[in-house]
Amino acid sequence: MLEDEDKYFSGAQAAEFLGVKPATLYAYASRGLIESFQAESGRERAYRVADLIKLRQASRGFKNTRDLTPPGWTGPVIKSAITEIKTDGHRYRGHSAIELARLSYPFEQVAELLWGTDADLKNWRQALPIPLPKYLKKLSADEVDYIDFIKALIASVEILDPVTRKLQSDELYTTARRLIVTMALVPALNESDKSYMADGQFPIAQSLLASLQSNHSHEKSAVVNAALVLCADHELNASALAARIAASCDASLYSTLLSALGTFSGSLHGMASRLTENIISNSMKFKNTSAWLKDYLRHNETIPGFGSTLYEHGDPRAKYLLNAARSVSNKDSSLKKLFEIVDCVEDKIGTKPNLDIGLTAITYALSLPPGSGSTIFAVSRTAGWIAHAIEQRSYGGVIRPRAKYIGKTSAVTRALTVICLLMATLLAQAGICSVPPETENKSNLVSRPKRELFTPMPLESLDESTRELAEQLEIMPFLQELYKNKSNTEQRRIELRQKIQETILESYLDSQSVKAEADREQVRISLQRDSLLAKRDRNVELNNAGNFIMSGTLNTIGSILGFPKSANPVSGNLNQMLSGVVSTSMSMYALKQNVGGKATSHGSPTLLAELFGRPTDFRTSYPESIWRFLHSKSLDTPTKTRVQLLEESWIQRHLLEPPGSAHEIAKLDAVCGKPGLRMSINDLNDQITMIGEIEAVTELIDHHLRDLLRMIDSDVNI
Repeated sequence: MLEDEDKYFSGAQAAEFLGVKPATLYAYASRGLIESFQAESGRERAYRVADLIKLRQASRGFKNTRDLTPPGWTGPVIKSAITEIKTDGHRYRGHSAIELARLSYPFEQVAELLWGTDADLKNWRQALPIPLPKYLKKLSADEVDYIDFIKALIASVEILDPVTRKLQSDELYTTARRLIVTMALVPALNESDKSYMADGQFPIAQSLLASLQSNHSHEKSAVVNAALVLCADHELNASALAARIAASCDASLYSTLLSALGTFSGSLHGMASRLTENIISNSMKFKNTSAWLKDYLRHNETIPGFGSTLYEHGDPRAKYLLNAARSVSNKDSSLKKLFEIVDCVEDKIGTKPNLDIGLTAITYALSLPPGSGSTIFAVSRTAGWIAHAIEQRSYGGVIRPRAKYIGKTSAVTRALTVICLLMATLLAQAGICSVPPETENKSNLVSRPKRELFTPMPLESLDESTRELAEQLEIMPFLQELYKNKSNTEQRRIELRQKIQETILESYLDSQSVKAEADREQVRISLQRDSLLAKRDRNVELNNAGNFIMSGTLNTIGSILGFPKSANPVSGNLNQMLSGVVSTSMSMYALKQNVGGKATSHGSPTLLAELFGRPTDFRTSYPESIWRFLHSKSLDTPTKTRVQLLEESWIQRHLLEPPGSAHEIAKLDAVCGKPGLRMSINDLNDQITMIGEIEAVTELIDHHLRDLLRMIDSDVNI
């Protein structure tokens, strides 16, 4: 029984949400990609919304939907001593950002910590804002977006200040402070050049509050300062990577910040808090937050402000800022709605808020103008971008990721490429030509990833299952000769490698053919099952309608004929007796229909039928390598084959009947899809599950084949 219906979708709703056919949904469930649950009504299956969201997000980023790990960390890996992300929050050079915010460390000191300089607030109070060009003074905050204004300002400063375009260390830190001060004072600078930094405990936070036209107090300044501290850096995010790439190319500080700001201005990064403001504004139209969430998820796959690939148990920054917003005790209706949405999303789909919802919360709590969350974020994150630029310059070299081409190539090009590679390999191994060594001077070169050289792996490193597969494929003698007999000629080694590779490739194609057959059978069976489900639902609806009509008709007839009423509780009156008989009969029919009808099997599910040797020409769909692996002993249970273990598991879950039982043959007929047999919904469900588990065994074969292939690829020094 489901505890909360709002957390689940029916099969039809789940298929619509994923944008797939019902057959594909059932295939996902049979493979374990999502879990289905028994619904309260009949035999209908239900699916958890949180699982569906994760599956849809993962499938958008991967061609293979079996890989359900979303890429939380993608792109080049760069060594950095600035920020470390831990499960309990991020740390600036070993100091917890959450603790720095809790202990009220000024943002200015945190910026100096990121830069690795002395934390002295005097340097910040003495930092004068950069004068605005005349054409920028004419623009009001209402006419131009804050981020666009800052980009225009920085571009103008770089043009008007060519002397400091190539910054030295002392000039860099002075200019960095002036840029951040200017960003905090931008709205006020539109009106006057006499704006200056506030002289309090939190200069940047107080100045930023004043420029946002907010009545600032120490309590409000402390909240904004905490947000600035928490947002200052977050390791190698998209904008930090953009800053590092620009810095690695020896761009100026201004150009580096423009690169970072351009990336930051995307709706999936710095502007995400504005999206959360929009959804909260739209949710105000719904009286019930659960109804809004259900409606929103029907048309959207993610909720702005929720979910993080880096924090499994929720973003600590969001938790801190939400608590800070509560402490201000603002009675803003939007803030109340925000907390309702946070509670609802956590309760219904188990997704926790992230930084963007925290910034939106303090925007409402402090009565700041819309979009102030992204403004605070940009001012703060500038400190982190500068830190990354400084560190990247100290490393030297250009960041140059490589691409893996996945586009189309002509057949002629592919053939020529293969021929050229083979010729180059043969010539190199014969000593006719060689590859020039890489130059050691990297100062003026674009850094490219080297090809990693493997040392030969000993055969003993293979696990038993992989070794067993190698023996079944009859390539173990080739491996032993390749690795143990060093006196072989180069030509013989090439021949051995080619034989092994051809056998592995052939076996891989065999496993792919079995998986393709499994997919075809699951789709065909799912279509039969869907037809029965639809027929069952129609019959149940007709029965309910007929029951209601017949009962009403009998009551009407009884009233017209004036059947005498009796006080005898045994006999009752005739009218009630007739109604009871009709209702009982139709209810019995309804129960029968609720079980579902039956479909005639038009052909055997090849994989299951041939596994049990049911047709006379069995094993036609199983290649020799797959068949031998299925009937080989399992390492976990050496006394039984993998097929025997599958059968035991199926018997325990009542997918099969025990040997010798009265219904053993009948159940096998149903599972194998005996031609002409009447198949129930349960029979079809069992077939889908069992075929999916056979497919899982072929996945295991693929894993072992990849291990064997890595053994061959590692053989470069033989």
